[in-house]
Formats: sequence, structure tokens, C-alpha cells
Amino acid sequence: MYIEDPNPSGSPTILLLHGLGTNSSSWRNQSEILVSLGYRPIIPDLPGFGRSPNLAKGWSLKKVVKALHTELHEKGCHQFILVGLSMGGVIAQHYTIEYPEQIQKLVLASTFASLWPDDLKQFNYFLSRFFFTAFLSKNAQAERVGKKIFPKPEHSVQAKQLTQQILEADPVVYRSAMIQLVLHRLGNQLSNFSQPTLVIGGDEDTTVFIQRQQKLSKLIPGASMVIINGGGHGITVDSVEQFNQSFFEFLAD
Repeated sequence: MYIEDPNPSGSPTILLLHGLGTNSSSWRNQSEILVSLGYRPIIPDLPGFGRSPNLAKGWSLKKVVKALHTELHEKGCHQFILVGLSMGGVIAQHYTIEYPEQIQKLVLASTFASLWPDDLKQFNYFLSRFFFTAFLSKNAQAERVGKKIFPKPEHSVQAKQLTQQILEADPVVYRSAMIQLVLHRLGNQLSNFSQPTLVIGGDEDTTVFIQRQQKLSKLIPGASMVIINGGGHGITVDSVEQFNQSFFEFLAD
């Protein structure tokens, strides 16, 4: 697994997990600041994305968590702050369920406890997402997702970058990850988790609606919730200043 570790002598360690289709570059607006503040950011390209190949025995949330645990153990990281964006947030939830004693703080951005639709509008969206994944060409599907995540004209460069990253991802992993995300149900599995937790999302997120993110925050005892006005799904990129302010305040608290 490809892992960026730009400040190995820093402390504490912060593991940053990216979303579906993208890679470690999702955190470029935070990693340099973390290094300058003395933290040790560890930023992987998750299996099948970016510069990391698929896992030898196939892709699943459970296998990704196990692979991350192995990599972190080899780096001597036994306690750390865990941060996940979108799919990375779901992986972070599974990691915390499996290894709660390792997590000092938890940050979940643009993510969810369950994707099961609450109404017809949400059901139609996910039905169309699966249709496009199954039947559209890879190029058309990647372009559609890029524009969905970054719909504003001022983020056209970011939309093109995401489109390219999706095209570079392993297509088998991409589909497997989508299925795993739909099957994800947090339930009460973090009801005993007592470490500081921040759930952060944008009120203009059309991929994971903010109401779904609010539901996630209520399933984790003591979790705080920050809603970024005007923020979309890619809040680490489209709402950098607002995200960083809440994120770094939480780290320093």
C-alpha cells in the first residue's frame, strides 16, 4: 500500500483516509499545515486507488481495515487520531469498531452511518448511481461523478482532477467499494466509544445529505457536529478555510 509519511518524527500521528475514487491528494490542503504544526500525518492511497494495488484476496471494508492495521503496526503507530472523508469515514468507523483502543480522536467528514434511502428521492438517486456504474462507459461515469461532487463553476479544475482519479482507480475495486458502502450499517456499534469525535459536513452535500450526517453524529456518544454553510461533498477541497478552522480547533482542544 502506498503511504505518504512526510513527518515521521512528528507527534501525535494522524491517519487521513480519502473517499471513493480519489486518493491521498484529498488531504493536500491539510497535510502541509499538519506537518508545520508538528503532527505526523499518515496518508495512504487505499487499496485499488491512486498508487496502491488491490488487495491480494479482493476488496472489502474488513480487509482494508486489516491491511491498514498491519501497515500502521509496521510503522510503530499504535495510537493515533483517525480522520475519514466519505468512504474513508466508513472505513474509519469500521476501524474504530475493530480497534477502539488505538483511537485518540475521531473525525468523520461527509460520511454516514447508513446509505439506506429515507425517501423516494434518495432511493432514485442511488438507483441511478448504480445504473450509471453498471451501464455507462467508465469515462462517462467518472465525468458524471466529478461534476456531481464539484458542481460549482469555480471548482471545475477539481472536478476534472477527480474525474481523472476515478479513471485511474481499479474498476473492480470501485464497484466492490460501492456495494460495501451500501451494505454498511453502523447501528449501535460505537455506542460505547468515549473518545472525542467530530462529525463535519456541508449543507450543500448532494451525495451524502446533511440530515444523514446528523444521524451519524447522534449514534456516537458525545460527538460534536459542525455544518459548513455552502460546503459540498468534497469539503476538504471546496470549503478549505471553513473545514480547516473546525478541524484544527478540534485537534488542538
